[in-house]
Amino acid sequence: MAPQSAEGEAKVITLCGSTRFEAEFAEVNQRLTMEGYVVISLGMFSLPDLPGYDWTADDSDLKGRLGGVHFQKIRMADELYIVDPGGYLGESTRREIAYAESLGKPVRYLSRERLDQLADGHQEVEGNSVTHTAGAIGGDSSRPWQTLASGFEQARAREDSLDRLVEWPAQRTLLGDVTGLAVLDAGCGNGAKLAQLAGDGAAASVGVDISGNFIKPPPGVELIEGDLSDLAAVPGLASRRFDRILFLQSFGYAADGVKALQTAREMLTEDGYILLTRTQPIRYAIERAEQKGTSLGEEYFATESFAYRHRNWNEQVTLTKRPYTMSDLLNTFSAAGLWIEAVVEPQLSAEAAERYPHKQAVMNKYLGILMFKLRPLPGQPTYSSGARVDTALADPAGGRPTGVMPVAEALPNHRGDEAF
Repeated sequence: MAPQSAEGEAKVITLCGSTRFEAEFAEVNQRLTMEGYVVISLGMFSLPDLPGYDWTADDSDLKGRLGGVHFQKIRMADELYIVDPGGYLGESTRREIAYAESLGKPVRYLSRERLDQLADGHQEVEGNSVTHTAGAIGGDSSRPWQTLASGFEQARAREDSLDRLVEWPAQRTLLGDVTGLAVLDAGCGNGAKLAQLAGDGAAASVGVDISGNFIKPPPGVELIEGDLSDLAAVPGLASRRFDRILFLQSFGYAADGVKALQTAREMLTEDGYILLTRTQPIRYAIERAEQKGTSLGEEYFATESFAYRHRNWNEQVTLTKRPYTMSDLLNTFSAAGLWIEAVVEPQLSAEAAERYPHKQAVMNKYLGILMFKLRPLPGQPTYSSGARVDTALADPAGGRPTGVMPVAEALPNHRGDEAF
């Protein structure tokens, strides 16, 4: 029997979301209709191609009238269904959700249904929390990302997201002109950033993410469900070479950081490089010191793993994180046969800081993130990592780590203080 409303008729569902997801709207519309629902969707049509016309700057009442029509569609519905691949929510969609909730109408999300399907059988659930401990040394847990992914994409879509205000603009600047370049995004989330690079001219590019919760890829982009810990094992990647390989806030999920970077290094073209970003390690030390009543130094140099929840993403998911210091990061790069060409510590612009003072307060306290541009060091041998690169490879006689080139030496004609 078809799903029915309280009046005994087929339930009416109104679809909401960004018109960029036209294919997903069609798929959801077909599926819900075949399940017996009455589906009200968006009216998708093209405006005349008028010279000099700018839709975003249109000050007529057209947008307001169309918005009013969609609010009427919401009032006619028994429930709302949000078409949000990867958790993307635009400003107008958020307003529509708030309006539906104010009317007491249930709201369903495509991204959450997909994640529920992905997570089934792959997570260990304790009460209302999802917990996973990485089986190998060095990585944050990967499986909970299947649940966190939607929350991350929703957080990133917010107007005051630091990813939108600080991180992505700085990442884009470091990447420069990508025209004709092959890009591999390791830990790509829903693939939105890679799609933007494709729009900027990147060619034959691939995104890999364990969530498998992707947007519809544009031409020239392939999105693959897989683990960034072993990129060579991802189907179709073993023989590929890339001009740019990205680990954008994803490197911490690698089970073995040195191995992951060694594999990525071998997949680079002759003039290729890796762009890797990580949260300032002092951030977690500050948080743990405040929570435990200990000192900053104690927590910064701690070696025991700790539980962590992303309050802005999904508080129901608990990650097991391994602490790291700045020396851990630098020695990991050296052990993987890489040298640092550039480091960036991006900050909010003066305009953004004035507009979002609460975000500037976060940056003032936790410092933000680090961005590294890494290139292969010719002739550098590879190593297997231990619990920490600097201790696992330490010289028994007490010198610096054996076989790990100090970063200043790995940068010809650069002094260490100039490089960092």
